[in-house]
Amino acid sequence: MLSIKDRIIRAKHILIAGHAGPDFDSAGSCLGLYEILKGLGKEVSLGTFFREEIWQRVSETAPVTRDFNGKRSFDLVILLDYGKMQHVVQYVRNYIDSHDPCVITIDNHPYQDQQGDVVWVEEGSAATAEMVYDLARFHHWFIGDTAAFFLLLGIIAESGALGFYPIGKKTLHKVMRLVRHDDDLMRIAYMIRGWDGPDDMFQYGAFLKTMRTDKNLKLIYGVSRVQHPKISEIAVRAVHEAMFVKGYTIMFFLRSVPGSSEWYCSLRGSKDNTVDLNLLAARFGGGGHFNSAGFKSSESSATIINKMKVFIRACQKRTPEKS
Repeated sequence: MLSIKDRIIRAKHILIAGHAGPDFDSAGSCLGLYEILKGLGKEVSLGTFFREEIWQRVSETAPVTRDFNGKRSFDLVILLDYGKMQHVVQYVRNYIDSHDPCVITIDNHPYQDQQGDVVWVEEGSAATAEMVYDLARFHHWFIGDTAAFFLLLGIIAESGALGFYPIGKKTLHKVMRLVRHDDDLMRIAYMIRGWDGPDDMFQYGAFLKTMRTDKNLKLIYGVSRVQHPKISEIAVRAVHEAMFVKGYTIMFFLRSVPGSSEWYCSLRGSKDNTVDLNLLAARFGGGGHFNSAGFKSSESSATIINKMKVFIRACQKRTPEKS
């Protein structure tokens, strides 16, 4: 951690970036670190543009400026929560390739192909936001209320609101330190589960009707070619809700990539899942965690589903069920 501190202290202009199309855990770690470094007097820019529905919700908490335009010069780039370099926002990768700045990686994903002058990967952490918290606490950096809220958001969101990852006592103590107001956890619940209007909720219900089950594999899955502005959020919500269906342990949703024949896949596992979804996603060039992963593939949806079922069936035969 000392080498991370040294590079941050020496830097004047810092760029923070996460993976493309970031979710709340990525947003929490990026925005939390943004606030902490601003408190240290650093000039900080965000190189990640959040999905608009996420940005609208987090921007109600703090006036964070989306001010990276590719023209500024940065002596330090901090990459958070991305797993593979291909998932980092393209123009940030281009900046790194063309300017060769100092790069720090902070990530709780199992090591894949992270890059940087300093690479800190902590798979045992509940979230990258927890690692940002640990970094700040270790160096006695001030964590204001806004930074605390964003880090809290990252930890809670990464665990699926405690749905697919348990939070141990050590992390729980950190969570309690980050809770600064009585309604913080309630606000986060509304941010994660809230709808921007009734039409979004009705559209979500329509997508749920397309989902199918495979009782033998304890699998719930869905496929959609519909181009909806919030299909990404809807797909993630669908697999999150499916985690709580009794008797089923694996959930995935395939959604078509706009303007191409490719598919995005969001994978989730319940608390009783025994199949490593990170390994499953890796078969398609993706990755993630044991109970939360994703990938993009150019194969047909039928081929993807068949390959996934074969892998799941083989893993379930080798692994005894959790009692």
